[in-house]
Formats: sequence, C-alpha cells, structure tokens
Amino acid sequence: MIEVKPLPERREQDRLSLSRPVKIFDPKANRYIPGCTTNVSQSGALLNIPQPLLIKPGDTVYVGIALKRREGLLLSNEMIEAQVVRCLATEDDQTHLAVRFAVPAEDAVTQARLAA
Repeated sequence: MIEVKPLPERREQDRLSLSRPVKIFDPKANRYIPGCTTNVSQSGALLNIPQPLLIKPGDTVYVGIALKRREGLLLSNEMIEAQVVRCLATEDDQTHLAVRFAVPAEDAVTQARLAA
C-alpha cells in the first residue's frame, strides 16, 4: 500500500475569501480586462476572469480591486503590479488567474494614497 502525504502549504500569507469586482491591465495587449476576486491575501489574489486570456505564468499585469462593493472607478495609480503565477482556462471559457503582488497589498494601498 502506498502512503500519500499531503503537500506542504506553499502560501506565505493567509487567504481571505472575498468576491469583489476587479480589473487587470495587460500591458502586452494594452487593454483592461474585468473580472472578480475569488480570494485575496496580502501577497496575492485568485481572480476569475469571464473570458479566455492569452496571459501566461511569468507575465506582469496590473490589478485593481474595488475595496467597496459599489466602487465603480479605479484610477491607474490605484492598481498594483503583479506577476501571473498560474493561468487556468475553464470549460466554460473563463480563466482562473493567480497573481503575486510585486509589493504587499497594504504597502501598495499606502503608495496609491500617497500618489493621489
């Protein structure tokens, strides 16, 4: 009989299940793409994008998360630079995008407030 051991947790930060509107900016395609968060942590996020993407792991994107449910406008200086860690297409033409923030999210929020 083979013993199966669980894989060790690789995440450095606790995740919070959170569904908020999100937009990403893909500099390669020079376009904004809407979506929704699935979960977030200080170091990254899992995003659900309702369309197929040509983004791949290692690509740099910019992420804007609406912190309030009705926040409709996110300014470019409020977006956080992130690296794509995983990009999985689903059977229903959506994409699950895991990103790691270039700086911790709380530091990025502080930087955005200073830039405003």
